[in-house]
Amino acid sequence: MYELKQPVICDVEKTDPSAIPKDKLDLPCPECPPGLYRDDKTNQCTRCAGKGQLYDKIEKKCTSCQAGSAAIKHLRYDQNYFADASAIPSDWFTVCGSCTDENAGWSIIHNPDTLESYLQSAIGEGSGEWASLTISANLYTQGRVTFEYEVVQAQEDDDSLFSFIVNYNTMVSIDRSKNSTGTFTTPYLGPGNHSLIWSFDKYGSHDDAHVNIKSIIIEGEVNGAADKCQGCLAGFYCEEATDAFKPCLPGQFSPSDSNECFKCPAGTFNDRYARGNACPKCPEGTHSDGEGSTDCENDCNYAVPGTHIYYDLHALEASARLEYNTFGPFQLNKANDTSTKLYFSLCNRFNTTGTSFCRTSRIGLDQQVDEYDLEQEEYQTIESHACIERDILSFDMGHYISYGIRKKEDDQPDVEMRGEGFQVQLISKEMCIINLPDGDNVADVRDAINTAQTPFRTVIDFECNPEVGRGQPVLTTRQSSFMKLYSGCEARLKWESISACPICTIYDYEQVLGECKEDGYRYATYYPKSKSRCNPYGTLPHYIDGTDILVPANHTSRATKCPICTMHDDVEVVNTKCVDGTYTKRWIWKYPKNCSEALSGFTLPEPQNLPCEEVDISRMTAITLVTLAVMVFSIMCIGYVVLYRRHQRLYRNYQILQATDSKELDSEEDFEQLEDSDGEDDLGFDQKKKKKIAPPSSDDEQETRV
Repeated sequence: MYELKQPVICDVEKTDPSAIPKDKLDLPCPECPPGLYRDDKTNQCTRCAGKGQLYDKIEKKCTSCQAGSAAIKHLRYDQNYFADASAIPSDWFTVCGSCTDENAGWSIIHNPDTLESYLQSAIGEGSGEWASLTISANLYTQGRVTFEYEVVQAQEDDDSLFSFIVNYNTMVSIDRSKNSTGTFTTPYLGPGNHSLIWSFDKYGSHDDAHVNIKSIIIEGEVNGAADKCQGCLAGFYCEEATDAFKPCLPGQFSPSDSNECFKCPAGTFNDRYARGNACPKCPEGTHSDGEGSTDCENDCNYAVPGTHIYYDLHALEASARLEYNTFGPFQLNKANDTSTKLYFSLCNRFNTTGTSFCRTSRIGLDQQVDEYDLEQEEYQTIESHACIERDILSFDMGHYISYGIRKKEDDQPDVEMRGEGFQVQLISKEMCIINLPDGDNVADVRDAINTAQTPFRTVIDFECNPEVGRGQPVLTTRQSSFMKLYSGCEARLKWESISACPICTIYDYEQVLGECKEDGYRYATYYPKSKSRCNPYGTLPHYIDGTDILVPANHTSRATKCPICTMHDDVEVVNTKCVDGTYTKRWIWKYPKNCSEALSGFTLPEPQNLPCEEVDISRMTAITLVTLAVMVFSIMCIGYVVLYRRHQRLYRNYQILQATDSKELDSEEDFEQLEDSDGEDDLGFDQKKKKKIAPPSSDDEQETRV
């Protein structure tokens, strides 16, 4: 049906009746929104009544989801909804800077040019105007909010800001430097009521700058309807025919599309609801022995993996002076500013409900500390190994504890210093802003917080020093202001102590074996190594069997079982001097005695008195005879070599003389060779200088010389 818009601003009497369209009757009803169907009796769009049901458009009936998925309801404010609505719902709330009858904040607009309907912010009267729209979303399960927007700025120099706020936390801010159109989806929100606010601030913008919201979809809303089965989220489980994600409890986890939760295996833990995929491993130095652990045990001991190096911190805990064996305060700011203080505990977490420090909770960065009113904040406590207190502000600096090998600084940061100390890291649940944005834009700061990946932590470097006893922790890093603590991410301390030295084990001692005792065993005595630095007062973790590695209390222990004594290996003979024609032959044990007389049943023979003529050749006598025989043999060998060489020399001279008789000795070299042979000793070595002999000038002279 077609009717004139109100108020009528045209002359009805002068209007041609044919210009007004005729009513169209018996038209089909428009299609219902997703998840709804038209009831044949009431002819109204309605949703399936059964729990966990959804409307299947193809089958045209209500069905249920299988296990591992859920029929999540969605409340939709889209084109179809806005086209049928003449005003925003009564439970929505809108305000503006200068509201008028024509400009009363956000409203539904029907655009005849584009045939679209949508939400639009108030245009106002130019620079400085603003308008906000508030919707309350009641979620019965995990859900998200998605909306499609368009920021309209007629001039290039427009300076407007469009913001979306959930529970008074800015989720996104869009200015002229960002995309003017798009779709935004929030992270998953938990069950309960959530305040959704869309705000448009014009600042220095022109009169016609505004924002259009094309659609709003609220997932998990009580008043919504389901049109499909949605896979269960990781960390949740979905039974058959359900419309909600049910979270896994602490100590459990679940992958996506799961219909049940699984217990965390030994060595892992989970202290949160809705843990997805897998439970994190226990930090180094802590452990969980059974399944389904919600926390890892800290025994205040550290066993270095793959070694026999162990540390014990119980003595350090006993030196703490505050409640819950807590150390502090340590001043983090400049010397003249004592407002920011650090407290920490090693072996156990403390709860600030019963402490005199860190008794207030952390507040948002967008609030001014000086104007903060404690009465407006619900009192919260901190359960942690470390916390920072600044006036009325406190926050966690180490909920979890982790141990590790201390590493060298400066020149070799990756080189581990095994046995020289260790490191304790107290890690917070809160994330640190690595790069704090410049300026005062609260949204940018909030984005930096939401995207932070590095947790706050307190790092304590323990250095082995037996000479200082327990020692005291010393702060090694200071922050010049509170805000720099966000970019610093950690507070660091150094602690020299005998407790930072490994517990003394047999590897720190020299073992000296003694003689076999009457019980058939040899006993070992342990003496400290000269350069060993260890802690003799520490105790091993309860899960480490120290039977084979700890030094006995009296530094003496039964080492090995003695073997059976034999005459050949364990007894030696000693003869006395010959007196009055006799001597005494005795059998004695070799030292040290390494055999058991009792186990073998062996006893030493009785001493014997023998006449000197019957003295047996002793071992030394035999050795002497053998030595003499070797020497005689050597001399004979040398003599043979000398005789052989002399024979060779004589034979060579004989050959030279034969050559003379046959008149073949004509060259000077032959005479030199004959002369050289005369100058050799019996071993063939020269004993005099060579003398050159001239060859004979005639046959007579040659015969005379020969």
